[in-house]
Amino acid sequence: MPITHRSAERARTDRHRLIAFCGGALLVGLIDAVSKFALWSTWSQGAVRDSFGVLRFHLHQNTGFMLGIGSSLDLQYRSLLLSAVTALVLLGLIAYLLYRGFTRIDLALAWGAVVGSAAANLIERMRVGAVTDFLQLDLGGLQTGIFNLADLFNLLGLCYIATTILFRNRAL
Repeated sequence: MPITHRSAERARTDRHRLIAFCGGALLVGLIDAVSKFALWSTWSQGAVRDSFGVLRFHLHQNTGFMLGIGSSLDLQYRSLLLSAVTALVLLGLIAYLLYRGFTRIDLALAWGAVVGSAAANLIERMRVGAVTDFLQLDLGGLQTGIFNLADLFNLLGLCYIATTILFRNRAL
């Protein structure tokens, strides 16, 4: 079957979307790793610093899952269980996304942020048995749990995907 101009253009577009996906994942992972390295090289565990009124820096090792879920599990099995579950979900998501493909480059980038953030936290958990969290929003009587930049990128990516699906009526 001869390669037509249209099929060559589609292959180029698919390649650009794959690059956006992989680039987004790598960039998020790198930003997360650099932020944690910078904090651990200058601060100690439990250090707290307020900044900009609503943003608090609180260096913390999270041995549980998101916002400390699973912290009550036996320490010996917690990291293994959380790493295995995260790895399986992550691999399943990557396989699905690569099989299905991306309809738009912005969604490929958003999915890259989601995958990159999950991978960054997974790698850290497998390496040290915990995930470094250091950001907390304090809005008067309302405080968030402590989180990291990977968590933030994950949330932003998922919100962008959900908004796109709900309000722009577009496919993944």
